[in-house]
Amino acid sequence: MRAVILSGGILHDFAATSGAVRDLLTDAGFEVTIDADVEAALERLAEVDLLVVNCMKWCTHEEFHPELRSEWLLRLRGRAREGLLGFLARGGGVLALHTASISFDDLPEWRHALGAHWVWGRTTHPPRGGTHVVVRTDAHPVVSGLSSFDVHDEVYSWLDVAADVEPLAWSRHSGADHPLVWAREMGDGGRIVYDALGHGPESYESDTHRMLVRNAARWVTEGRRIGPA
Repeated sequence: MRAVILSGGILHDFAATSGAVRDLLTDAGFEVTIDADVEAALERLAEVDLLVVNCMKWCTHEEFHPELRSEWLLRLRGRAREGLLGFLARGGGVLALHTASISFDDLPEWRHALGAHWVWGRTTHPPRGGTHVVVRTDAHPVVSGLSSFDVHDEVYSWLDVAADVEPLAWSRHSGADHPLVWAREMGDGGRIVYDALGHGPESYESDTHRMLVRNAARWVTEGRRIGPA
């Protein structure tokens, strides 16, 4: 199966994390391409089975990081927008990582499919460091056989999460449980998993996190082949 990783953006080492994810997916049997030209990649999804969103591409809220907007701002228009919406509608498999909840913020359909989004001025995270992740063991194929684990990462907190999201993993701080991983179905039998972990490559040093990512990729593409054999 063919997988493409959308990569790039600010404040993160996307080259390193996308490389780590590429290695995981290659080991799982996927043919993987990393593409930093996000718009162009979205125009070429016709033969892709798995779309991995590991980028930070946003366009709203001009008061945040204004000095970086000229280089990194992305408004999804034309064939790129049609490519992403078409992939979601026809049942493509999506693995959305970390800053995927910030990206494509001018596209309500993406927000709906993902089940959450970053709210500038409210959503935040504590300092990156040791994080304990609680897993709903055997609640879903994505977490089947896994256990709660510790990872060096950051916890996205106070995301705007849809009411129908059922967390498969979360972390507790500041008196609240913050959802980190969930799975959803969309479009014509499509599937999406959001994994809010993955700030840096050290997150993928966790055996359990690596297994979770592989499980997620297999689940969202199970029984599907969008591209040619």
